[in-house]
Amino acid sequence: MRIDEIRNALHAQPFQPFGIRTSDGRGYFVRHPDFLAILPSGRAIIVTHSQDLWDVLDLLHISGIHFGDGHRGRVTGRRRR
Repeated sequence: MRIDEIRNALHAQPFQPFGIRTSDGRGYFVRHPDFLAILPSGRAIIVTHSQDLWDVLDLLHISGIHFGDGHRGRVTGRRRR
């Protein structure tokens, strides 16, 4: 995954919510552009969640992004047990 792909999704007009899938199978959903930050080096991103929680994702572990509404086939940072 290239940082340009994430940057393009983040700055798209109009913004479309998108999901991020990591190499370990976890998923993160970006509902609004304010919920994702790209580090100046472009090597990692920060995805925020509700209740002031956030995750730092190294670009090398991001396997892809997809677009959708987040309700059907929703991806989250935690797996069901």
